[in-house]
Formats: sequence, C-alpha cells, structure tokens
Amino acid sequence: MASPSEVEVQDQIRRVVKILDETHLFAGVTATNNLVAMEDALAQALESDYAVDTLSALAGTRSRLSGMLSDAAALLMPGFLTYAKQQGFPDRDASGIFDRLSQRFVDAVLRVTSRQFTFNAPVAAGGNVGNGSILRLNTDERNFAIENQWAEAKSARVVGDQNTGQPMHEESIELRGSTRRRDNLEVEAGSGLISQVSALSQRASILGNPSFSFFTGTAALPTAITDWTSNVAILGTGADYTFDAVNYYRNIIGETAYALNVKLTRVLSQKLNLRNVSLDRNIPYMAQIAWNRAVGGATGTLVLRLGSRSATVVVAAQAGWNILRLALDTNSWPRNFEQAETQVQVDWTRTAGELLVDEVLVSPGVNFGGGWYWPVGGSTAWLLEDQYAWTDTEVGAKLQRWFWRAFGLYLPSATGAAVTWTEP
Repeated sequence: MASPSEVEVQDQIRRVVKILDETHLFAGVTATNNLVAMEDALAQALESDYAVDTLSALAGTRSRLSGMLSDAAALLMPGFLTYAKQQGFPDRDASGIFDRLSQRFVDAVLRVTSRQFTFNAPVAAGGNVGNGSILRLNTDERNFAIENQWAEAKSARVVGDQNTGQPMHEESIELRGSTRRRDNLEVEAGSGLISQVSALSQRASILGNPSFSFFTGTAALPTAITDWTSNVAILGTGADYTFDAVNYYRNIIGETAYALNVKLTRVLSQKLNLRNVSLDRNIPYMAQIAWNRAVGGATGTLVLRLGSRSATVVVAAQAGWNILRLALDTNSWPRNFEQAETQVQVDWTRTAGELLVDEVLVSPGVNFGGGWYWPVGGSTAWLLEDQYAWTDTEVGAKLQRWFWRAFGLYLPSATGAAVTWTEP
C-alpha cells in the first residue's frame, strides 16, 4: 500500500475540504448568489399552474445538497485515518486522532488557519435583581483558542429560583444559542442549542467546608476548622481565628452561615487527595474566594492558590464583600496546575486589622456549545427572568470550520506566516 508523507496527507484532506467549501459557497448563505437566496427569489416570483411542481423539484435539489454537506464526516474521516496511520497513532476514532494530532501540532509547531473568534463576555440585563456573573473560558490546555464553537448570539436566563422550587443561590439557568435554521445549507446561522444548568453555590465547591460553616470549639474560641489546616496550630483563644455569624458573604438553606475572621498572618490549606477529590483532566476549574476588609479594618495581602496557580490582591481600602478569582485561562486546566499533592491555600499576610473570608469556591466548568461556563451567583440571589446576553463572531477559516462541522473538533491554529497547513 502507498505510504503518503504528512504533507501529502494534509493535501488530500485539503482537497476534500475544498469540495465541501465550494459546495457550501454555492448552496449556503455565505455568498451573494447562493441557492438559498435564489430559491427564495424564485418562490416570490412564481406565477404558474406548475409552481408547486417547480418548488418541489427545487426542494429535492436543496435536500440533496444539504445531504452532501451532512456527509462531511464521512468524506473527511478516511483522510484522518490515513493521517493516523502515517503518524503511527493507534486511534480509529476522530476524537482520539485529533487529540494526538493536536499534541503533534504543538510539538512540531504546526498550525491551521484560525477562525479568529471574538469571544465576548456575557452582559447582564438592566433589570436584573441578582448580582452574579456568567463566567466563561475559551482557551484550551495547550493555550489555543477553543474553536469548535458557534459564532452566534447566545443568552442565559433564570428559569427557576427560590420562589419556584430551586434553592437560593442554586437557581436553574437556561443557556441558549441562536435559532437553528432549516437545514445544513444554513447551519452556521444558529446552533439551536439549549442547556439547563444550576447556579454555583458553595455546595458546588469540590472542597470540604468551603464556607467555614463547621468547626470545633465555639465561634469565639475555635480549636479547629473542619477540613482546613492552619500553618500555625490554632490557639483556641480567639486571638487568631473567630467566626462571624453576622457579617458573612451569603448563606444557603441547611447550614449556619459564618465568615471566618482571620486576625493574624496565617495560611489555611486543604489537600485535595485527603478528601479523595479526583480532578478531571478534560475539564477546566474555576477558583475564587469572597473577602471583606471593611468590618475589621484589615490591610495586607491576600493570596488564593490552586496547585501551582495563584491570584493576589492588595487589601487596603475596599468596601463591602469582594471576590478574588484566579484568571480563567490555559492554567485553569488540571494539567497546568496539578502538583504532587495539589492543594488549595488561602494565604493572608496581615499589616493591620482583621480580615473576613468566606466561600472558597472551586468548581469544574460546564461545557456549552464547545466553550466552558460557570454561572456564579453573587451576594444577592438571582430571580426568575434575570438574564444575560453575548454574541461571538469570527473571521472564518476553511479547514478549521469543516473540522468543527464534521467532528465538532479543532486543531491548534494561528494566522499569517505561522500557518503551516494552508487553506484550500
């Protein structure tokens, strides 16, 4: 059997993409003179006893073209099986091949042309009651844009709240893409995706006792903080830690709400393996902590760590409750923050005063349409019909677009001279 080179395999795949793309240019809605537009113009102009026959025949033509585009995976898969054989990959499925191929592209500095997305942040509607955020991540563990996504208008809406059967701070949120069109000729106009997720309260944290609600001793004289280890043994005199049942970030039903009052320079830590927490390497994680300096007049430096990652804030003159959150980026993936004994640390270096901390939320993301999301409520709970909206756009790319349409996958990408697998 023939043994094509990598360049030759890429050229074979490129030629298949060329066929698909040219068909789409004629049939779809991306060109001025396309079948969709011409079909509509003909329907508007028809005045004939045989109008129904004409439209029926044209519908058959449209159906066959749509069917051809739906065969993208079948047309492209033989090329990727050839690529897998050429590289010595054992995989026979698209997901496995693309995963190994992505690593090959990273190691050998190979790139396809990027779809050049603009990923926009979800924006709260003006009438919202809750003050939470819809967080998102669009960078993968190899530090490339996640390009198996829809360039469309998206929205999030609260469809269940504390008054309609959902626990406070765990509201039911519906994520939506744009309306899906008639067939594969117009598929890129909207995903039609709908997914229902729960807002993240402290109960969604992978940590034990994330809101410092459990301890031994008393709130004024604690002797231990459940699931947390202090770098200096807890004195039990209230000189280092106390618990505040009045000034806390937020509460949930079923727990007595407390904030932890840290009075001295201290480090609190929690090793994930001691709680048998198993991180999923295929999912990114968000980490944040709520803090308040105003009550105790604290000044100093607060650091939140998750494995090898950290976020720092200089505590000086901030009012009320604030959030310190690790950046959502390529380091949000376990392969980039794991350590021998991955742990979460809350590191407070005191200059003056007392600092309140609450709700250390460490949570895996939710995949929606290829991107990763965290619906994180704030101190004021969301109510029914609170909503957010955002729109993603793209410049576009042929190879990457058809890899996405065929398999829902993508490869490491770039623009300009950095592209090694050129467009058809």
